[in-house]
Amino acid sequence: MTLAGPDDATRLMGFLRELVYLYDVERFIPLGAAPDPEARLVRLTGEGLDPARHRAERELKGVTYHGFLLERTPAGFRALVIFDV
Repeated sequence: MTLAGPDDATRLMGFLRELVYLYDVERFIPLGAAPDPEARLVRLTGEGLDPARHRAERELKGVTYHGFLLERTPAGFRALVIFDV
């Protein structure tokens, strides 16, 4: 998955929205992610949804900018993200 956008906040929001899309449309469940910041890529691993093994209590409708926060910290980043359910 390519991360596009002018800043880290835009790229994070795009990444989260893509994850929601992958689940909703492709029925893909991500199990791991390996970011490559230099190439602005994230390599996802995962599997297809299997209703016999996977149960969702609630499904996400989307990701919102309402209350969204992304800030750099000495340890990396801190984010606050609100999902519509």
